[in-house]
Amino acid sequence: MAYHAGVPGFTGGYIGVDVFFVLSGYLITGLLITEIRATGKVDFAGFYARRVRRLLPAAVTVVLATLLIGWFIYPPVDHRGLARTGLATSLYISNLYFARSATDYLADPDVNPLLHTWSLAVEEQFYLFWPAIILLGLAGFRSKVRQSRLIVTMLVIGVASLVLCIWLTGVTQPWAFFLLPTRAWEFAVGALAYMVPVAMRPDSARVQAAAWIGFAAVLAAGMLFGSATAFPGAAAIVPVGGTALMITAGAINQSAGPFRWLVNRPMLWIGRLSYSWYLWHWPILIFAAAFPPLRGTTAGVVLSIGSLGLAALTHILIENPVRFSPALRRRPVLSLGVGAVLTLVGAGASVSAHVLGARAAAAPDQVKYSEARDLPAIYADGCHVDLPGTDSLRCEYGDTTAASSIVLFGDSHAAQWFPALERVAVDRRMKLVSLTKSGCPSASVDLINRQFGRRYDECTTWRANAIRRIIALRPATVVISNYSGYIAVPGSREPWTTSEMEWRAGMKATVASLDSAGIRTILLADTPLPGFDVLSCLARSTWNPVLHRDRCEFRRTSAAGEIAHSIDAEVAAGSSFADFVDLTDAICATEPCRPEVDGSVSYRDAHHLSTRFAVSVADTLADRILPRQDGH
Repeated sequence: MAYHAGVPGFTGGYIGVDVFFVLSGYLITGLLITEIRATGKVDFAGFYARRVRRLLPAAVTVVLATLLIGWFIYPPVDHRGLARTGLATSLYISNLYFARSATDYLADPDVNPLLHTWSLAVEEQFYLFWPAIILLGLAGFRSKVRQSRLIVTMLVIGVASLVLCIWLTGVTQPWAFFLLPTRAWEFAVGALAYMVPVAMRPDSARVQAAAWIGFAAVLAAGMLFGSATAFPGAAAIVPVGGTALMITAGAINQSAGPFRWLVNRPMLWIGRLSYSWYLWHWPILIFAAAFPPLRGTTAGVVLSIGSLGLAALTHILIENPVRFSPALRRRPVLSLGVGAVLTLVGAGASVSAHVLGARAAAAPDQVKYSEARDLPAIYADGCHVDLPGTDSLRCEYGDTTAASSIVLFGDSHAAQWFPALERVAVDRRMKLVSLTKSGCPSASVDLINRQFGRRYDECTTWRANAIRRIIALRPATVVISNYSGYIAVPGSREPWTTSEMEWRAGMKATVASLDSAGIRTILLADTPLPGFDVLSCLARSTWNPVLHRDRCEFRRTSAAGEIAHSIDAEVAAGSSFADFVDLTDAICATEPCRPEVDGSVSYRDAHHLSTRFAVSVADTLADRILPRQDGH
């Protein structure tokens, strides 16, 4: 809660989910083993009926409320995205949805009011498989030998899952973060904490030490980890191991270490409300973020505490009546039927919201915002290389038979200029070769990738391949553009940025490589950085002007942008074949910058130009980067 509210000192608060997974593995494994010991089997219908009554009523309530509130607060351009996450949440696969969307939870989590349901989806998927695993592992448990076999099963699952988790974190962090197979080891650790016998007296100093060490590990992870931590990966061992130590010590002595202060009536009350609180607090924080006065730590704390009231109402009016209903408890099949109905209600409401959102987005006053979300064609063509890629496809546009060619080279801030350069290439009868890659600037610098949590070697390899390819092509012009946010500004400590000195050296090295081949280079200045989703801001001001009166304006310059502009101009001045081109005046004619002029929307998100706007400045771009056809 402190992490989501933005309280300083809790930058690693996301490890609370890992703590929960260990607890869940401990508790569910214990319940299943107890049942198998008593009956020799698992009552699957009864198990799933209890999970349905516990989880679904409150979850579906929050999904429906989120869809309804989102309809008024969010513009139609965002309705369909919210509806898709509502559907994924209702079908218990929101973790897969966010993994597939390559959502970076640690870097930019405040983008979806249902993002937090990824952990609920993992939990529900865990419930789906775990009873069968426990039953098969015990195989009709009647003796200690069988339990040792289950321990071996948990060890195999845990080690395999942990190895996969560590490997996948370094390859594609969102998949490692959101998937059950990379989180299964955390449940397995909880199961092992329940099963592995520990011979210690309750008053033993070792019990006290284990409780305190575990508590310290969890607290340290919650306070010292951050968005730069490669997570989950090996770092997750710290909070997971700490939780296991605390559970083990607490099972031996319920007053061990910090438990004497943690176990009290207020904490138990919060514990009873924790599920509903978890469900409500995040949508409230995200919806509030749409209103500038409700942003910031103070507002976040107040809103989080306020959401506890909603949690209490949900607990009293929805959770408990369904969970403890005598009729539902007597008939598991009826509980499962209720679960099916609730699933259909959530899914049906989400599909309806998607249909209505599509209609609203097609309205005359909203359609321009929907159209402005389009990406340049190179994304659909597979010609914009994603994070793991190291080689570009043979991507040629314009007049592909022409002898004279233009090369577009850089990251997504180069890719945003593709629509304009494609128009230029067609008009001038030139070939356009696209060489762009996500998060990978053309400047020869080594970067730490935020999602991988390590050096971005794929970028270094791709860049070297691209430069060799450009030299072999010997184009008439190479257009280079990069996101200026890679440069560390004074006061910034982000580990994935690079210093001004390193960026200058990197730009000089890249341009020198092209200079040595006699290739003309255009250093195209980075575009102004709004710092907020311009399209959503404009669309919601039109959609609901009573709630939203933001003019969506921003400054034409930023600290990093000014440094990047200065370096580009300096490098071009020292080059034999490079020129510096700045189109800021064409993008922002006023100060502050107005992102919508005469119905034309200039940005598609928080820092990329819209496709249509890029095309609209194609002639201006051509005049700046290419000689006129009359030779002047």
